Amino acid sequence: MQPIETSRIGSSERRIARGARRITAGRVWRALAIALAAVVAACAVFVWLRGDALVQRAVERITSQITDTPVHVGRADVRLRGRALHLADLRVGNPGGFRSGDALRVGSVDVAAGKLRDEPIALDALRVDAPAVRVEIQRHARINIAVLRDQIRASARAGKAGSPPAQLGDVVADRLSRAHVRVKRLTIAPAHVVVDASEYGPNEPIELTLAPIALADVGGSAGMTPAELTRTISLALIEATLAKMADVDVRGTREGLPEALGGLRRTGRALLGRD
Repeated sequence: MQPIETSRIGSSERRIARGARRITAGRVWRALAIALAAVVAACAVFVWLRGDALVQRAVERITSQITDTPVHVGRADVRLRGRALHLADLRVGNPGGFRSGDALRVGSVDVAAGKLRDEPIALDALRVDAPAVRVEIQRHARINIAVLRDQIRASARAGKAGSPPAQLGDVVADRLSRAHVRVKRLTIAPAHVVVDASEYGPNEPIELTLAPIALADVGGSAGMTPAELTRTISLALIEATLAKMADVDVRGTREGLPEALGGLRRTGRALLGRD
């Protein structure tokens, strides 16, 4: 019988031990990779399922910051494959000191995106449908949309950033607020305007219809942030309403029209700085 070489036994044991460690490490890395893939997939599914809600909250947050009023979006529909966004029933509340209710209301907003990887992001078209403006005139010619206009302008000067992100929707809003977009065609359908001066007496509101608004190459080569785009749309509606108020002919209205409506032309011109 030949003696067994202990050195060979030790070498074999070391090789076996190293092999076992490699197998164990390989299994650990595979397990980690599978776990990581599962987390990524779960996040993707979450964003896919919750994407509409996240965009809805982001739009509400950004718009509320620039108007300094409550904002509600009824529904958001993100169509990733079609590179489109649909918002329904967007409402901008009255400024403080006025009746509860909406100053601005939009039936729907439809966005058709072009090349999402461009900087600024190219939007082929943005259409605002069924816009409505409710004008409330208080005594001393204090008008809700004029106050709202001033708040929107003030937010631009102050560069409002809002509160720090606290929820996932706030994080999405924060990321979106840093993007820049360039809109090839922006269209606002004819708006329905209701002028309420009931503080001056029991009179029926005056109803007006604005002409459609069409803007081209909004944002230009540098683009603009979503907040700046929202300001552009809001101020376009408000300024068009004030211009209509300045030019409205109240001579055909019924006898006994209150002083506020009788002076509607003067009020509108003053707010537009035409006097």
